[in-house]
Order: sequence, then C-alpha cells, then structure tokens
Amino acid sequence: MNAFSSYAQQHDSGISHQLPDNLNYLCDINLEKPHFLIEGILPRNGLSAIVGPSYCYKTFIALDMALSVAACLPFHEMDTQQGTVIYVNGEGRYGIMTRINAWCQSKSLDPKRLPFILSKSPINLRDPAELAKLLDIYQNIPDVRLIVIDTLNRNAGGMNENAPVDMAEFVNACSSMVHHFDCAVCVIHHTGKDTSSGARGHSSFYAALDTEISVKKLGDHDVQMICSKQKDAPEFETMQFIAVSTLDSIILEKTETRKANSKNKLTADQKLALECLQELIEANTATNGDVAGKNVHLDKWRHEFKRRHTGDNDKSKNTAHQRARNTLVSLKFVEVKDDFYSLGDKTT
Repeated sequence: MNAFSSYAQQHDSGISHQLPDNLNYLCDINLEKPHFLIEGILPRNGLSAIVGPSYCYKTFIALDMALSVAACLPFHEMDTQQGTVIYVNGEGRYGIMTRINAWCQSKSLDPKRLPFILSKSPINLRDPAELAKLLDIYQNIPDVRLIVIDTLNRNAGGMNENAPVDMAEFVNACSSMVHHFDCAVCVIHHTGKDTSSGARGHSSFYAALDTEISVKKLGDHDVQMICSKQKDAPEFETMQFIAVSTLDSIILEKTETRKANSKNKLTADQKLALECLQELIEANTATNGDVAGKNVHLDKWRHEFKRRHTGDNDKSKNTAHQRARNTLVSLKFVEVKDDFYSLGDKTT
C-alpha cells in the first residue's frame, strides 16, 4: 500500500492527516468560483494592474474604482463589495485630492466620511521594513478590501523594471499584501515606447497578474477600459468613458463604446436626443434670434427627450439621455458649456 492509499483510507474514515498549509491532496480541494470586489472586473483576492501610456486617465479610473469600493456604490452599474481602501500615492496629494473631491461632489458624498486611506508619499515596497509597516495596519484595520499602488515606478525604490530579480521582489511584496489582508491589490503602471507591447518592464509582472486592464485614450475626452487579461473568469466587455469637468478636476461618465476609426452611426436613443436638441434650437432661434437661440439648457433638453422616449420609468429615461448626450458630445455632434448645449461641427 502506497502513502496515498493509506491516506485515502484514513480520509474516508474521517481521520485527518496533516499536510503543510500550502499543500493539499486533490480530494481535499473544494473549488469555488472567483469572487469579485467589483463585479466581473476586479477579483476580491488577487493582483491586478491598470496599464497605459501617460495622460490617458489611468489614475482617474483607479480612483473611480477605489472610491466606489469605499463608498459601497456600483462602479458604473457593476456591484462592489464595501471595505477600507489604502491608496499608496506616489505623485503628490494635491492633485489626488482635487480628483477625489470632484468624484465625491458628483455623488453628493463627503470624502471625510469614507474609509479611504491616502499615503503622504511613495512607499518602497521592495524595502522589507517599509512593507512591514504597511502590513501592520491589519492589526487595527482588518477590513482592507483594496490597495492601489500609484505607480509601480514610484513605489519600487528606483528598481530596474527590466531586471527579473527586481521585478520579482516587487511582485512578491504585492503578493504578501494580497495574502496578508485577503484583499485586491491594483498597480498602476505605464506602457513602454511601443504601447502595443503592453506593460513596461520584465514580462514576469504580466505573468503574475490575475487581471490586467489596458487604458486607451480616444481623442481629447474619451477613454476606453479594456480587459487584456482575466485569468480565472471571462474577460469583461470594453467600457468607454468621457471626461467631464467637475470642480477643479474631471470625472469619468460612461458612454457608448465605439471603435476609434469606426463610422459614427447613431443609435435610436442618440438620434432621438439629437433630434430633440435640433428642434429646441430651431424653436429658440425663431423666438430669440440666431445668437441667443442656438444654446439649450440641459434640463430643457432632457425634459423633451424624456417626454418622447418610450422607457419604462423616469430613471431609465434619465440614464438613456445621459448616455446619448455623452456620446453625442464625444463624437462632436454636440458641444457643451456650463450645461448649455449647442450643435457641433458634424451637425451644422
């Protein structure tokens, strides 16, 4: 009788045979479907990355996710699990705080009431002493659900990103946080000069990821969030956002997903919204003249759209108008200033 046959008999008899914590026989493994911190996007326990070139709204997407988790709000209709967020910020508090305040303003929330921890400066995660201080937070705050590292370069102690040993030290530090807090760790990282080649640095970083989110900017105001890796679940569908000015910063509002070079074919809701705006402008112009009549306030446009839309309820009509409006602006059919809308170059 071999060792496993002996173990199997003991197992069937209810006798426990202790193995090291990280080793199990197949008969002792009970697999569960992956659990998500953000539905279908961010695993509850794992390492993820948001990757893209500079100035493509990576931090805005990360903050949108992180603040949604802290506030227990859906991330653009995707359910979240609420918990404390630790945001390891490597690029200055002032800019991050203006973005946080803008997001909270858009949700009518007080940022001071959110379980959101923001670092004063970068943390060298490859330094065992600094990593230990971060892990010690668990003693007082056991409900950490998400740790955001912004960015890899700023929080890795000047590592050589192309060196396998240096990258392994960084990845191991991230894995330590995942297992210690039983949480999600999300790293913001840059692409190289060839953006099509993915994340900058050694390939072991990509290999270690459970989820990779690639960020692609379209034009001046639009950005796409693309799933470029989802190890243990189906890849989520590409999401597209438009940057909207709020306070001294911007927020991202979801809009229709489109290809960068596709023909601008409008949906039924977009056609209805554009038609409503055109008719309101025509009526305004007839009454107030060309200059005063060419702009229509958001409330008036939305009211006319909802009056003619066939949605089931007021909420669905508001959502349909918001998405159609954002897309029309991003496609330059419509222009906006201070909540007053006019026809864009592609329409006139």
